[in-house]
Amino acid sequence: LVSYNILYDGYPTGYSPSGSKSGKDWPWSERGQSVIDNICQVSPDVICVQECSREAFSDIERQISPQDGYQGFHRLHQKRQDGVAIFFNTRVFTQVNTNAYSISNDGRTGLIADLQHNASKKTFRIATSHFTGGPNRTTGNDELLNLQNICEQNGDLSCDAIVIAGDFNQDLTPASSQYQSRLDLLRSYQKISGNLESEIGTTRTIDHIFC
Repeated sequence: LVSYNILYDGYPTGYSPSGSKSGKDWPWSERGQSVIDNICQVSPDVICVQECSREAFSDIERQISPQDGYQGFHRLHQKRQDGVAIFFNTRVFTQVNTNAYSISNDGRTGLIADLQHNASKKTFRIATSHFTGGPNRTTGNDELLNLQNICEQNGDLSCDAIVIAGDFNQDLTPASSQYQSRLDLLRSYQKISGNLESEIGTTRTIDHIFC
């Protein structure tokens, strides 16, 4: 599984080649192909995407679906032009159900896909979102709890595993002050360790996968 914040044009970042703080200096039209090439190189079974515009979703879907057998779902956050998406490899999984839920007062969307593993017939519930950042980032605790509750209570489907992945906009490394409180929220979930990159220009690790 890959979780990937692909950056919506115009959001403040330090990622542009010029060193500018504006994503407008490095639009999707210039960097989108590199993002798609990264995804294709890894060839994951499931891809969770944040800050995904309609244009970005269409471009990713068009290139990876025919080539590798992926199917995708996309939902925008309310009052925004970006949202979240989940792609899965149809050679590995079969779709059972997909739903989108508002997980915050400002309309942040949590996207949930129930997928059955073709070989084992086990069912996985995959959830992704992009929690609030900036000065209001503390509300991410509520967003995480809301998404977790939806995952555990929604529907009658008995899942063999629940996976929550995305941009949490808070550092969850053991040295951070939020680490233990978030683990307490997630209760029985285990933090998946892997190739998790820190936020550009900082030592914060804000993108996470829990199972």
